[in-house]
Amino acid sequence: MAGLPDYSAPQVWALIDSIKRRGGMVIQFPKDSRFSARIIEDHFEGALPVGTLISACVSGSCAGAPEEMHLSLVGSVDSAHNLQLWHNNWFRPENRLWRKYMIPLAWYQAGFPRKWMSTPWLSQIHNSQGKLDDLRGVVPELIELDPSTSLLTAIIVPEILKELREYQAVMTDGLGAVMPFRARSVSRRAEPVELPPVSETSGCNTLKVVSQMPTNLRASARGKMLCQIGQGTQVDLVSQEKNWSRVRAVCPDGQRLEGYVLSALIVSACGK
Repeated sequence: MAGLPDYSAPQVWALIDSIKRRGGMVIQFPKDSRFSARIIEDHFEGALPVGTLISACVSGSCAGAPEEMHLSLVGSVDSAHNLQLWHNNWFRPENRLWRKYMIPLAWYQAGFPRKWMSTPWLSQIHNSQGKLDDLRGVVPELIELDPSTSLLTAIIVPEILKELREYQAVMTDGLGAVMPFRARSVSRRAEPVELPPVSETSGCNTLKVVSQMPTNLRASARGKMLCQIGQGTQVDLVSQEKNWSRVRAVCPDGQRLEGYVLSALIVSACGK
């Protein structure tokens, strides 16, 4: 996410949690393509804005391990009206035939098993009233990004939400032209589409440790270790400083201390 270094995180779920705490929107899609279409229709008048992050659980368990989550970025709509995704695509065994939209053979032979590339993601199906009614995956090999089989999450950073509210977001017509983002209702009302309200924070300051190894509570970022706290321990968030979170935690000896832990090792405990 060039230009947004404050959202950097070593793991996908930590990035999502960071964006949510800063006032971004996080929408969990069900494994139901028509229900997912309804969510997009209800929240965004049928069009996800460019720059929306899409997180997918590769294995389906969504346990948060680095290899279990895939992150992509919503791009434009192509001339076939398919929504495009930019992502770090990888070599798959079924790509031995070097199918279209997989990493190129020459790229793989040069020693690169991954490539940042754009691929068609969703075919958007509309009903007779012109509303988004269903979604279909375009490339079968991208099974982890299929809305009918995978757990997908849409994440919109607060900067893009602000653009939507101020009528400054952009979209394309699929033919290369760039224009202001317009939901259908905007053209009728001549005003920005109303989005679900979001607060400056997610409203949850209770976190829990997810690392299976003991997590160091430090006096400062990279500073002296105060104690080690175990998996499942709940902590209270005080503030966040890039990849570090300042928290209050109870150490094994019963002391309640304030210190720093890596943000990648903790996750929201609200609603769990």
